[in-house]
This record gives sequence, structure tokens and C-alpha cells, in this order.
Amino acid sequence: GCDGIGVDPAVPTDGYESIGSQRIQWVQGRFGPEHASLPCDLLCGLDMFEHLPEPLNSLRLIRRVLPASGGTPVYFESPDRDHVFNAGAGWSVYYEQCAHYDVMSIRGLFERCGFKVIDASRCELNPQCLGVDAVARPINAVHAPAASSSLLEIPEHLADFGRVQHQRVATWRERLSRWFEMGREVVLWGSGGKGINFLNTVPGAEHIRRVIDINAARQGRFLPRGGQQVVAPTSLLAQPPSVILVSNALWHSEISATVSDLGIDCELIDV
Repeated sequence: GCDGIGVDPAVPTDGYESIGSQRIQWVQGRFGPEHASLPCDLLCGLDMFEHLPEPLNSLRLIRRVLPASGGTPVYFESPDRDHVFNAGAGWSVYYEQCAHYDVMSIRGLFERCGFKVIDASRCELNPQCLGVDAVARPINAVHAPAASSSLLEIPEHLADFGRVQHQRVATWRERLSRWFEMGREVVLWGSGGKGINFLNTVPGAEHIRRVIDINAARQGRFLPRGGQQVVAPTSLLAQPPSVILVSNALWHSEISATVSDLGIDCELIDV
């Protein structure tokens, strides 16, 4: 029952889109002072916070754009550091993501930038991410964020990440080599950062020539470096694979349902 405004540099052009009786206004560009006049009862940032090269300055800019009196609620999501470095999500580490946060670091960042954090914890709907639920403080409010006692501590799983990731790469190299020797047709599902990182990191993954993606804007294009073509799920019907590698386990169930609807019998394995 609400209208939305989306500010994004990837939007092809300014415009409107109707969704039921509501509508979304699309604004091309990066969020900044020029958007201060836009009506805002809730400000959200999804799939973008980890890509900010200067998160402190960016978050302070966001606070300045909001009303000086405070009270505007905000909600942001960012990949959970512990999921990336402790749960075997090594393919999530690539240069476009400038930072990985834990609860303490992301809470402290928001507090230093003029927000009162209501909650910072792992998301229910996306356990790979942390969700930050906060409210803008009055612009002249004085608040000293609590100091973190873990600033200089390096978690054991982070210190051991390099060794674990090297072993993960070696395991997948052997696995792919065995499949290719058997003549099995292997495709990857997901042309985002995780999928690209996997294909360009694991020796032998260049032999995977098809990448499935439901995003029509990506279909027909090719991935960087490896040159794999991105194709629609229906393309699997002409040449069914025996193995589908899922680049993001979060979408495993959805992908499994799509494959089943297509009538394809194959293995689905999370990378």
C-alpha cells in the first residue's frame, strides 16, 4: 500500500512503473544531496552497501540528505562477514565488494554517522546478510558510540581463510576434472559475482561454457575473462546437462523447482 522511489545508476532512464494500484519512480544516478527533496518515509539500501568504497562518507551523506530533525527510519543489508569467511562462501570475495562487516562493525559505523541502531543481526529472509534497522538522530544530537573491544582481534576463521580457500579450489579442480573425463555436461546457474569468481578461480572451470540466468538483460551476453555465454533456463532443453552448479545456495530451492518444471533430471550442487 505504498509508493516507491528507486535511485540507481544502473536504471536505463528516469520513469515510472505501475505495480497494482501503486507505482515506482525510477531515478537514474547515485543517491546524493540532489535527492533531498524526494518524499521519504523509509529509506532502504539493498545490495549496495558493501560496494561503497568510502562507506563512512557515504553514510554521512545519506544522513545529511534526511530531515535534520531526525526520526526517519532506515534499513540496510550487507553480506555477513562470518558467512563469507566462516561458512565456506569464498566465492563472495571479489574486488567490487569493498568491505565485509560483522554486527559490531556495521552497528558502530551507523552510530558514528548519526543513526540510532534499533537492531543489527542476521536477516531472516537472507541468512547470508546482516540487516541494520536504524533511525536518524537529530542532526545536532551528541552521541558517543560504544567502543568495540574486538577491533584488533582477528577471528581464527579469518586468519585461516587463505588456506581453506586454496583447499576449496583444489577440491573443485579435481571434481571438475573427473566429471569432464567422464564426459558429463556441466553448467553453472548464476552469472553474478559469485559465479564469475568461481569460473575464473578454479582451474578447469573454463570448460564450463554455459551459464544460466533468469535475468533477460544478461542473456545472450558473455562473462568477463572466461567468455562463457549467459543463456535462459529453457536453453537447457536442447542440451540437458548432467550437473548444474548453483553459484548461490540461497536460490537452490527455486532453481530446483525450475529444473523440475522443465522436466530435466540432473544433479544440483551448490558451489
